Amino acid sequence: MENRYTTKMEPVTRALILINILIFITEVILSLYGMESWFKPFIFDCDNIVPYQFITYQFLHNSFSHIYNNLIVLYFFGPACERFLGKTRFILSYLIFGVVAVLSHMLFSGRTDTIVGASGSIFGVVALFTLIERSYLYIGKRKIMSIAVISFAIIASELPRVFDKDRIGHMAHIGGAVAGTAAYLVFRKRNTNI
Repeated sequence: MENRYTTKMEPVTRALILINILIFITEVILSLYGMESWFKPFIFDCDNIVPYQFITYQFLHNSFSHIYNNLIVLYFFGPACERFLGKTRFILSYLIFGVVAVLSHMLFSGRTDTIVGASGSIFGVVALFTLIERSYLYIGKRKIMSIAVISFAIIASELPRVFDKDRIGHMAHIGGAVAGTAAYLVFRKRNTNI
């Protein structure tokens, strides 16, 4: 079986990273000039839902650490998922992970607020990666643990925090992870590399 865990960048993953960075730079520049209202229509507003916000919110971030954490995970886990699904299925799945994430936040957390960030989509990628990847973490030549254990730990760490009042969409993260799991179950039989 081909090892999908490699840092060789795939085109859709690269495009997602670049788009997120360019939009974040635009956000920073607009904020410096007091023009935050320009991107306000693209934030997901649970009290005033506009359909396009299901997609646009996924490309907005509220801080450097927010975008950095999301994109570093996408950089390491995205290529394997893209190779597993193929380009078209990967971009569609990524966006659907984000839609399921925001719906989960709204329906299960009981919170009505605004949401930004790719985290829901990223947790979908992490869940998918957890199920498809068979590589191991090594120290020297000694096999330490499955890479999937690390990604599972990332997802599991969200469960105790689902109802925290910290303005982080923990339920969105869980929703994204559930969507990533569903993508694996749907596409595993169609993928000849498994």
